[in-house]
Amino acid sequence: MAENKRNRKSKKRGRKRLFDAEVYKRRFTSERTFAWVDKFRALLLRFERRDAYFLGGHHIAFAMINLRHLIDAQ
Repeated sequence: MAENKRNRKSKKRGRKRLFDAEVYKRRFTSERTFAWVDKFRALLLRFERRDAYFLGGHHIAFAMINLRHLIDAQ
């Protein structure tokens, strides 16, 4: 994937940015997952005091996300 030049007329000065397509792909996947989890307000604000309840909430959220995508795929 080429760097976005944003209609530059001349080259940008300085050293080139390091861009690795594989790292970008993995980072985008994790950021997208965090965005899906942020839709669950109780997980975003951390209402639970115990870690086990908080982790359980994440498991429920991931299950709901995966079920939603499985149902949409059919």
